[in-house]
Parts: sequence; C-alpha cells; structure tokens
Amino acid sequence: MKVVFLIDSLGSGGAQRQMTNISCLMKKQGIDVSFVVYSDADFFLPTLQQAQIPVYKVNAGSYSDRILQVRKTLRNSGADTVISFMTVPNIIACLSAIGKKKWKLIISERSCDARVFGGVKGMAYRLLSVFADFIVCNSERAVQMWKNKCPHLQKKMVCIYNAVNPNAVFAPIEENRTGKYKMTVAASFQTVKNPLAVAQAVALLTGEQREQLQIDWYGRFVSANGDDSVYQKTAAFVQEHGLQDTLVLHPETNEIFTCMASSDCVGLFSHFEGLPNVICEAMTIGRSVMMTPVSDYDKLIADENGWLCADMSAKSIADALNLFLQADRHTLACMGGKSAEKAQSLFATDTVVNQWLGLCKGEKV
Repeated sequence: MKVVFLIDSLGSGGAQRQMTNISCLMKKQGIDVSFVVYSDADFFLPTLQQAQIPVYKVNAGSYSDRILQVRKTLRNSGADTVISFMTVPNIIACLSAIGKKKWKLIISERSCDARVFGGVKGMAYRLLSVFADFIVCNSERAVQMWKNKCPHLQKKMVCIYNAVNPNAVFAPIEENRTGKYKMTVAASFQTVKNPLAVAQAVALLTGEQREQLQIDWYGRFVSANGDDSVYQKTAAFVQEHGLQDTLVLHPETNEIFTCMASSDCVGLFSHFEGLPNVICEAMTIGRSVMMTPVSDYDKLIADENGWLCADMSAKSIADALNLFLQADRHTLACMGGKSAEKAQSLFATDTVVNQWLGLCKGEKV
C-alpha cells in the first residue's frame, strides 16, 4: 500500500506534528509513505528523514500554478491513498481528485473553528469536499460542527483521535521535588492560543503566588503569515509588569517532551482547538493538565487529572492557576497517573494507526 501525505509545509504546527506521527507509525508497519509539500518551513523534516520517509517539494510561482503542480504530482504518484491536512491543502487535494482517479482521498480538518466555512474559500471548501472519500476530524465536537455545516457530507465523516508521538513515554513526577510549581505550554504565538490572556492572568496573581510559579511557554514567535505582533504584545506586557521570572517565553523546541517531563502540569489556553496534541502528550507522560473548554474537554479532563478554566478570560485562567498552586506534590503525582490512564484508553497508537489504515482500505471506522 502506498500512502501520500499532502500538507502546506513541515512547520512546527499541530497538524504537521500529527501527520508526522501517523506517517512514522505507518512506516513501522511496512507501508510505503511519502510527503508532498509546497512551502518552505521544515521543522519536522529531520524526523521524517530519520524515518526514511521521502518529502517532495512542489515549487510554484502562483496559486493557480501551485494547484496544477500539486495535482500533477499527486496523480502521477502511484498512490493508493492521499491524505491531506488543513483547509487549503484539502481544497487542493479535492481539486486534484476531480476526474478519474485510482486512489482514495482522505481529508482532515484539524481545527474546530467554524470560520473555515465562511467566505468564498469556505464555500469552495464545502462544495469540493464531496470529492473526498472520507473526512476525518480529531474530535467529536469537530465532527458535529461539520455535520451542522455540511449535512450532505455526514456519511463521509469520521472521528479519529490523535496518535501520540512514540517519544512521549510515562515519566512519574518526583514527589519530593522542591522549588517552584512548573507549567509547560507548547503553542505558537497566535491570538487563538491566547498568550496575552495568560500573561494578564499571571499579573492577577499575588506576588507570593508569582514567586511560587514558573510557566515556560514554547512556541513559534512568527505566525504563518509572517506576523509577530501577538508575541510582541505578550512580551511587552510581561516586561512592563515585571513577570519575566514567572512567565518565560521561549522559541519552539524539538525537546518539548523533556520540557514537559520536567514540569508539574501542562497548560492549554486556546479559544478553540481540534484535539490538542500537547494535552494528549502531556497525559501520556503522566502530567496533570489545565485547559480552557475547547475540543472534547469533557473526555480529556476532570477534577481527578487537572483543572478546567471556566472560559478563556484572564480571570478564569488566574482562578485555575490558583487551584494548581494549592495542590501538593503527592496530589500532582496522583493526577498525573490518572491522566496516563485516560491517555491509554483514548490515544493508544496501535488503535489510532489501524483506524487510519482501515480508511485507506475503504473501511469506515
């Protein structure tokens, strides 16, 4: 079986991370896998090279030329299945599927943002998705969103949870550790990821609470369109309010599992998400989690393994941080154990990759 993955680039986004995880798992099962990309970012390229997964870069000057070149590449690839992630690659994949083809097309929308269906591009997305054999979402909430917006596509809809990177292994918390309570956040600096509200939440804590806490935020400073204003605003707020010792802003890293393993809790404060990779991975390695009410939060988090913010506001985030600071190390270790138990039932890699391979064979899960 030959599977070709299509995505815009190999940048450090969650969709790219998930596609990399799935392709590496398929490769281990003897599947012939390769990538087609059309933009330059290459954060995950070393991982794919290490797994001996070929990556083909389509070079095109204009949008129309890009569509034609990707279509030609896919139709000449000899693929049995093409899997695309994200809105624009999905649209291009659907355009490539028009006309006789021998391969199955699986498109996957990784967000739960209904705005993807808005405007001219959104209309084209809804219309062209009929050319996909399956449409995969990584949360039940996203599946419901698609069914509401595109009822004619209901029979194509499938929910498959994220495959966790094999490097995410259980690492119990040291109950006798002293020092600050540490939280890791792994998210790019975009408005949707809510970094400014987190900075504002830290400012709402008392001086004593801030001395107890260290939040390490790792993420790409510049958004996909080259805008770094969200990072600049967050960094300026941190500087202005003297929060540098409590909220530390780091660039993206390939060592995120090491960072999470050295923390007591992993946080996610987005306005919306598909299924957040970082929460899945944090649970797998045995960490308590803190998140806003996005995605399938009711399956991911409960009082036994973390803290749910009431909403995305600075006040709600500060309230959750206050509860985190009240937990002792033994409680945090127990919560991490409960997270790991949930992760095993929700994100087992064998189950996830077999669901994808089932779709490749035409078997709806």
